[in-house]
Amino acid sequence: MLANQKTLVATIALFGLIAVFDLWLWFSGNRTSALNYYVNLFNAVVFTLAASIALYAYQLAQDRAYRRMYLSWMLGLSIWAVGLMFWSYYNLILKNPVPFPSVADVFFIAYYGFMGYGTFQLLQISKGHKKISFVASLPVVVISFILVFFLLNRPDLSSELPFLQRTIGMGYSLGDAVILSASLLALQ
Repeated sequence: MLANQKTLVATIALFGLIAVFDLWLWFSGNRTSALNYYVNLFNAVVFTLAASIALYAYQLAQDRAYRRMYLSWMLGLSIWAVGLMFWSYYNLILKNPVPFPSVADVFFIAYYGFMGYGTFQLLQISKGHKKISFVASLPVVVISFILVFFLLNRPDLSSELPFLQRTIGMGYSLGDAVILSASLLALQ
């Protein structure tokens, strides 16, 4: 097995472990324990490994569209990892359980630009030169937005929250919905 294949297998295995732990945290409501903070730091390692896989794919790709996609994904994953490191610094060193908004949010929001661009590159690659029908894609987009905004990542728009917090929360949900829409359209 090549070194990069081992990295891919290790990344997938680590991601699976983290996903199981995150589900446990989600259902237990325990999101402010020291263990959770260390898992966030561990997530940064997984995102860094995933970024290295994207970098390797970028180096192997011959087609410009694929190279743009992998480079964008590599930058997005790396930026998210940096955001997680800042978040962990706030949690573990500064003892702030929920630093929001913080410096980490700058990186987390930048992630959406890079991942969104890369995912739209994937959409263009998967569709070739065919035009994507607005009418045919509308149900996928609407369902994606409903899933994200009402089920998966519902933003807190409470009037008690400062405008910046509401805006950042809405930005996260919007970014998730756009990337989910583009991903689902690429799979069609």
